[in-house]
Amino acid sequence: MAASDTRDYVLAFESNKDSAAQIAAATAKKLESRQTTLIEVVQSLGEYINDEDAKIRTRAVSYLTAIISSLPRAFLSRQQIDVLCDFLCARIEDGGALEGLSKLQSLDRFNDTMAQTVVKAVIDHFSDLQSLGQAARYKVLQLLNELMERHRKGVRDMGDQSLIGIAAVVSGEKDPRNLMLVFSMLRVIMVEWDISKHSDIMFDSVYAYFPITFRPPPNDPYGITAQDLKDRLRDCIASTGALAPHSIPNLIERLDATSVTVKRDVLQALAACALNYDPETIVKYSNPLWESVKFEILQAQEPELADEALVVIKNIAACISDLSGATPVTVPLFTYLKPIATESLDHLKQPASRQANASGDILKAAASASIRAHTYITEKVGPSLMTTLQDSDGILQQRAILEVTNKLFEAAIEVYGSRALPTSRHSGNPENALGQLKDNLVAVYSQALMATVKEEVSFRLTAAKGLLLFAKMRSILDDSEVGLFVQYFDDIVLKEESYGKDELKQVAIAPSPKYRHSSPASSPTSAYQHSWLACPRPKEMRPMLLTNQFSMH
Repeated sequence: MAASDTRDYVLAFESNKDSAAQIAAATAKKLESRQTTLIEVVQSLGEYINDEDAKIRTRAVSYLTAIISSLPRAFLSRQQIDVLCDFLCARIEDGGALEGLSKLQSLDRFNDTMAQTVVKAVIDHFSDLQSLGQAARYKVLQLLNELMERHRKGVRDMGDQSLIGIAAVVSGEKDPRNLMLVFSMLRVIMVEWDISKHSDIMFDSVYAYFPITFRPPPNDPYGITAQDLKDRLRDCIASTGALAPHSIPNLIERLDATSVTVKRDVLQALAACALNYDPETIVKYSNPLWESVKFEILQAQEPELADEALVVIKNIAACISDLSGATPVTVPLFTYLKPIATESLDHLKQPASRQANASGDILKAAASASIRAHTYITEKVGPSLMTTLQDSDGILQQRAILEVTNKLFEAAIEVYGSRALPTSRHSGNPENALGQLKDNLVAVYSQALMATVKEEVSFRLTAAKGLLLFAKMRSILDDSEVGLFVQYFDDIVLKEESYGKDELKQVAIAPSPKYRHSSPASSPTSAYQHSWLACPRPKEMRPMLLTNQFSMH
C-alpha cells in the first residue's frame, strides 16, 4: 500500500499538485491510525530516491516532506525525527529536502545535536552555493537562519566549524533578499561566537559589501531598499570591538573618498562603532578618529557630512565617559577631549571665522555626551570664552562668542535636563559646571540684551536666546533670578519700538526650544515645545499683559 501511494504521488506531482497533496495527507492519516509505519513509507521511496533522474528524486523527497508537514507536531518521536534528519541530510541537494529539514527543525523534539547534523550537511554540500539559482540559495540560507534562531546553542557549540563554515557558504552572495539573511546570521556569529582568532575572516565577509550600492527594481515585491541593506551591514561592522583592528583603519581610509554618499556611509558606520564597541577598544582609536573626522566639520563642504561627523565625536565621548584612569590626567575621556578643546580654543581666537563657528558645534557635540564631558569642556573652554569676549572690540566678534556659549547651554540642557523636564541620565542633583561662571554669564548676557543699542537686533537676539536657555537650565538659577529675565522680556514686549521683522519681540513671546534628551547616537537637533515662561518664578514678576498668555506650569 505504501509503495502504491508513493507511485501515485510521483506521477501526480507535476500534473496535479492538489491530487499529490491529498495523497500525502492520506498517507499521514494512515501513519496516525497505524495502518502503515514510517519505516514502510521510507522503504517505499527506495525505487525513486535512487533514480538517476534528479526530477524523480525530487518528487520522492517532496513526498516525504509533504507527509511530515501533514502530521501533528507531536506525532513523531525523537528517534523518528533523528532518522528522518539523517535521511534528508544525506539527500540535502535533492529538491524537497530543505523544506523537510525546515519542518523537522520546527518540531519540539528536534534537538541541538540534530541541528549540528544539519549545519554540517549544509556546509559540506553547499560549499559552492553561488552556483545555484537565487530561489535555491534562499532556501539554504533560510534553513540556516531558522537553525540559528531556534537552536542557537547547538550551532554555537560547533565553534569554529560553524563560524568558518557558514562564512564560507554565504560568501559571494549578491541578491538583496538573500543578503538580508546573510547579514543577520553573520551579525549573530560576530556577537555570540568567539571570533577572536577569526576576526579577519568575519570582517572580510561583510566589508566586501561596503559601501553598498543598490537600486531596487521597479515593482519589487520584497520591498527591500538600499537603506535596509546599509543598516543591516552597518550593524555587522559595528557588532563587536573584536573587529576594530580591521574596521576602524579601513573606515578611516575610506573617508578620503570623493563621493558624499560614501563619506556619509563611513561616518555613520564609525558612529555606530563608537556606540557599540566596548569602551576599552574605542579609547585606543579615539584620537585617530578625532583627527580623521574633524576635517569634515572644520572644512565642511556638505552640512550633512558635518552633522554625521559631530555624531561620531559625541558617541566616542559617550562611550568612554565612565572609564577611569590612574590619575585625573590619565582619564581616557580627558585625554580624548583635551586636543578637541585646545584646537577649538585656537579657532575661537578669531570668533567670527567659519572655523570658530564649526568649533562651537564640535564643543557642543562633545559636551552633550555626558556630565563628565560637559564639565571638562566647560572648565577648559568657559573662562577662555569670557576672556575672549571681554577682549573683543566689535559686535560681530562678541555675537560669535555668545553663539558658541549658547551651544554649551544647549549641551547642558541635554545632559542635566531642564527645569521643567529633568533628564533620566543621572540620579540626584549633580553640580553644573556652568554654575561657577553664573555671575559672569548673567552679567554679560544681561548687558548684551538690555544695554546694547536697540538697533543691534542680531546681537541682542543672540543674547536673548542665551538667557532663555540659561533660564531653562536645571540647577543653575533660583526663581528670583529667572524672574529678572522675565522682566527683561516683558520690557522688550511692552516698551520697545519695532525694528525690522520684530524678531526680538517674537523671541520674547514665542515657544522656546525643548532639547530632547537623546541617545549618544542621535543627531544634535532640537524640537520645540513649552513656553520659556514655564520656568517657575515669582508671580509678582509677571505683568498683567502676559499673565493670561503664559500661565505657570
